[in-house]
Amino acid sequence: MIKFRCPFCLLKLKLPDEISEDSLTCPACESDFETPSPQYFNKEMVDKYEIDMLLGHGNAGEVYLARDAIMDKTVALKLLIDFGQIDSETHQRFLREAQTLSALEHPNIIQAFNAGRYEHGFFIAMTYVDGFTVKSLLQKDSERFTEEFMLKICYKIADAMDYAWEKGAFVHRDIKPANVMICRSSNNIYLTDLGLAKSVNSSVNITNPQLIVGSPFYMSPEQITASTVDFRSDIYSLGATLYHMASGVPPYHGMTMDQIILKKHNTLPKDIKDVNGDISEGLERLIKFLMQTKPDHRPQSWSELKEYLKGTRSLPKVPPKHN
Repeated sequence: MIKFRCPFCLLKLKLPDEISEDSLTCPACESDFETPSPQYFNKEMVDKYEIDMLLGHGNAGEVYLARDAIMDKTVALKLLIDFGQIDSETHQRFLREAQTLSALEHPNIIQAFNAGRYEHGFFIAMTYVDGFTVKSLLQKDSERFTEEFMLKICYKIADAMDYAWEKGAFVHRDIKPANVMICRSSNNIYLTDLGLAKSVNSSVNITNPQLIVGSPFYMSPEQITASTVDFRSDIYSLGATLYHMASGVPPYHGMTMDQIILKKHNTLPKDIKDVNGDISEGLERLIKFLMQTKPDHRPQSWSELKEYLKGTRSLPKVPPKHN
């Protein structure tokens, strides 16, 4: 039996082990998605963890709902499954995510409490959050994103990254709607997926300097050029995430990769008032401020940004668009 969740509304679903269809339609939200093909099934064991269901998958592995059979504790189990096709850089990123998560203890950062090797790869056992990503919530319940709610999300992420920066000068490098979770019961906000996170104090560079890491819609101009970045790059990405929440589409929506790269170095995205005329002037100014092409034109600390988000500090005059 294959157990999993709809990637859009997160409804729990079941399928027989063998299914021929390439795609499925959720009976609740009627969204179409690719038929999941998990490597592990209900009741299988990975180390001391009993698999329940597939929660999601990506380029760096699969995430399962599982139970610690010794401690009788529910966890999110992230697996990097290696059948000889995983390169050393991916291994190192997975290891770095485990190390980063274990070093950071903050109410808005998913906590890792165990990691190791097993027969077919590596695992990280993390806090399980029963909730939605901002990306999935935008697709199913966009009306929930009031300005108050959006600013709350941004404040919680800013507070988490302020802590991470003070703790070890960590830069996330992949802040985006898919990496922000909202707990179903408590509405708490969590920042996830620290596989690309890196301390600027680290002398170890496991990323190919010619490789763009991150998500182009949300990446800062300096990150796209694979240059050295600091917390101001993450501030840009948070601004791009706020743009998506406020408009319903990512910045530079509809452009090719080459167009995005060219535009990001020269112009701000389409004026958000042209996409959503209902947002306030203050929110429009904040988004423009966070998404300035030059790092020196953005907030110069996470603490400064938190003051703007709380409304205890007035927004400065935003530099004009570059032509």
